[in-house]
Order: sequence, then C-alpha cells, then structure tokens
Amino acid sequence: MAGPAAIPMMIAMTAGSMVMQRKAASAQAVAIENDAAMAADQAKSVANEQTIARKEKLLQALSSQMAGSGASGAGLSGSTYNIMQTDIGQAEAEQTRSDLGASINAGNMRKSASTNASLARRQGNIAAGQTLISGANAAYGMAGTE
Repeated sequence: MAGPAAIPMMIAMTAGSMVMQRKAASAQAVAIENDAAMAADQAKSVANEQTIARKEKLLQALSSQMAGSGASGAGLSGSTYNIMQTDIGQAEAEQTRSDLGASINAGNMRKSASTNASLARRQGNIAAGQTLISGANAAYGMAGTE
C-alpha cells in the first residue's frame, strides 16, 4: 500500500525526469549544430587555402610566360598574350567551380545538422512523453491499490 505522499512524489519525479530528458535532447541538438558550424568553417578555410594555392600557381605560370616572352624578345603580344588570357580564364572558371562546390558542401552540412538537431529534439519530446505515460500509469496503479 502506498503512502499519501507516494503519488505526488511520483508525479514530481516524473516531471523532473521529463525536464531532464528535454534538456539533454536540447543540449544534443545544440552540439550537433555547433559541430556542423565548425565543420563548415573548416571547409571554408580549406577552400580558401586551395584558392590561394591556385592563384600562386597561376602567378608562377604567368611569370614564367612573361619571362620567356621577354627573353625571346617577343613581348606580350600575339599568341603569348592569348595563352596568358586563356590561362587566366581557365583559372577563373576553376575558381568559380570550386567556390560553388564549397558553397553547396557548406549548405549540405548545415541542412544535415539542422535535420539531425530537429530529430534529436523530437526524440527528446518522445522520451518525455513516454516518461509521462509511464509515470501516469504507475500513479494510476498506486491509486488503485489504496
């Protein structure tokens, strides 16, 4: 037989458990979102480093072409100039593709994190609901035994 304080105590314990489950789910969701933000920032840093490397490579190639043109006395005209313009155009196109890919990747990371965070919150709500039902069942069972 349960004492008179057993049912209120069970209700309080159930409510406390529900709050803790929701807080844990919320903390997990925040952690997921923070991890995704850090991953997106890291991906952006990698993309920036790749951009710098591509630009340095282009500058080296253009410098070599200019040095070769100057040494041969041809100067920057005709086919030498056309080759340089083509190289610059290809580098710009490659940069655009790279930027687009990095942007899509970052967007996918954020969307995935948002979905996972939402799922974590939903799971917390479901767990809290299950705790409420279990607590109500137990309280009803105790009330029925008196």
